[in-house]
Amino acid sequence: MELRFKNLDALFEYVLLFGAVLLLWTPNCYSYVLPQIIYGSLRWGQYLAAVGAAALVVIKKKINLIYILTIAMSVLMMFSVILNHGHMHKCLNYVAPMIGTVSLIVFCIATGREKELLSVFRYILTIYILLNIATYFLYPKGMYTSPRLVRLDDKPNTFLGNRNVYKFYGLMLILFTYMEELLKKNKKRVNFNMMLALGLSLLMEILGESLTGSIIITAIAFHYFFGDRIKAVRKIDPRFLYFTAVGVLVFATLFLAVGKYTGLLSLVFGGNVTFSNRTTIWVASEELIVKHPLFGIGTLTSEAMYYLVGNYHAHNQYLEVALRGGVPALAIYMLILWLGMNRLSEYKKFDMVPFFSVCIFAGMIIDMVECEAYSYAVLSYFTAMAYSWRYSSLYAEKRVGRKKKLVLRLT
Repeated sequence: MELRFKNLDALFEYVLLFGAVLLLWTPNCYSYVLPQIIYGSLRWGQYLAAVGAAALVVIKKKINLIYILTIAMSVLMMFSVILNHGHMHKCLNYVAPMIGTVSLIVFCIATGREKELLSVFRYILTIYILLNIATYFLYPKGMYTSPRLVRLDDKPNTFLGNRNVYKFYGLMLILFTYMEELLKKNKKRVNFNMMLALGLSLLMEILGESLTGSIIITAIAFHYFFGDRIKAVRKIDPRFLYFTAVGVLVFATLFLAVGKYTGLLSLVFGGNVTFSNRTTIWVASEELIVKHPLFGIGTLTSEAMYYLVGNYHAHNQYLEVALRGGVPALAIYMLILWLGMNRLSEYKKFDMVPFFSVCIFAGMIIDMVECEAYSYAVLSYFTAMAYSWRYSSLYAEKRVGRKKKLVLRLT
């Protein structure tokens, strides 16, 4: 893991990117740890970074459909909070990382800064994961404990403020490391960075006692090592994966949860909370969505959410989006995912597309049982990259029966 800079301008770009990503992602991690004055300063820095990144996309005329839809969904989220609570401050904690990160990705890819962007993501995510693992061993009873945490959380061994965020850190690290490697002219037979990403991610899932995450990361590792050798895997249409994930979502949230069939699954899986308590939370969330379909209930405090649904979030990202912004916000969210997977399907013969599609699919599956602040951004960055990826000519492939090379560009 080494950084090399061509000149001072390149160094300056890396510093700016590091600073922007840290501002966008850090405040939500340390909300309980830092003194209020420092946390407040970081929070305002996050807002400025989000506005600055979004403004760059507009000023440089690099707007694409994913960017527009991300802004539209964010506006709906903010409007819902204002409508229900008369302010939007709480909502900005979730909206700012999404707007800022998607804007940063769209801008960097559109201006040919793919390698710099992926490198920054990889370093920051690796640092976060190492810190998360360190806190597990250094603070076995939790980095911070309080009556509020013990009451609202099922385990005290939280990681840097958000215990379940590590799932998304690992998935992003694996994907970004893989994409970064594909852009290198001299690809190594053994990619140390990819081995590190897979190893750290799986270790984090095991330490976090996550059955779902451990299975998914293991499956992705097998796909990385053996997927290219299986023609059937390479031929999977990304759109098929999208519809499969949506089908599983509908089956899980309606048939299993509402149909009360989770008792048997809970027994089979040894009382696993995924198939017991979480589905009860889903039903409570669905009842609220039915009562407030247009604009949802906005962003509430953890205590208020705990009172309404029995947990401080819906434990399902799709239900959470509908709760916070209504069915229209969920429709936009699903459209963002569809546009990304549909775009990938048009270029499915490119080297990175099968693995990229599987990672997005994995994220969609994880989001059915998890929900965190960063989740609004996670799949949005995946799809932003799918929709706006700009291949270099080195990786352009020919159409069947044509001599013209394909190059992904912004539309």
